[in-house]
Amino acid sequence: DWFEPENAEKDTPIVAIIHTLAGGTREPCTNCFANAVKKHGWRAVVLNCRACSGAPITSKRLYNALQVDDQQAMVRHIKEQFSPKYFFMAGFSLGSMQAINYNLSQESENIIHVDGLLLISHIYDTKQSALILERPLQSKLYLSVIISKLTHALKKNKYVEGELREAINAKTLCEFDDKFTSKTLGLKDHIEYYSKIKIYDLIPKLKVPTLIIGADDDPFTEPKYQPIKEVSESESVALLTYPE
Repeated sequence: DWFEPENAEKDTPIVAIIHTLAGGTREPCTNCFANAVKKHGWRAVVLNCRACSGAPITSKRLYNALQVDDQQAMVRHIKEQFSPKYFFMAGFSLGSMQAINYNLSQESENIIHVDGLLLISHIYDTKQSALILERPLQSKLYLSVIISKLTHALKKNKYVEGELREAINAKTLCEFDDKFTSKTLGLKDHIEYYSKIKIYDLIPKLKVPTLIIGADDDPFTEPKYQPIKEVSESESVALLTYPE
């Protein structure tokens, strides 16, 4: 989904935005940021994951934090149309994990390099975040909505059969990722999946300028999980946190 500023040229900078888990162009954080980029005079494009914001379902695969070939295909498609002076990638929450893994895949051939990453509301420690979301308040306000959207996407997916369909009855992210995500990735369980996307091991590998923006009162994580040590030792990554 494109957000075009007036008088845009072929070389106008582009910010590719990847949304939250079960989010999309319509969610306020993504939509407001895309409009801010447009107002700044740059192009914004939202990369909607499979089954999000009306994106069609064409196979049993949905999306996750590890696989980024969809993002690679979308970026190639964008660069075929434009020659931006700068090309940035911004991700919210799960989208920030996908942005990291897109960047780490840039050693492969035919991968379009980005000039910088913006990681907003990364949850830092995935396993701990999943447990935080099971607390009474978070479970009622956030987890139930996320799970309902994930299971709804699964119900709509006619290609998902057998034991994978058991994830439709999941009540937590751990359960959903045990029954669906980890199996589609060939992993043992959610623990193995989460261990691969914790930010601490990935920061040392990031070579492009990267800004992480977080909040101390983020209901999906806690300040004690912020990667202070890893960022302080990195030449490419900066961490900016706000009280709220």
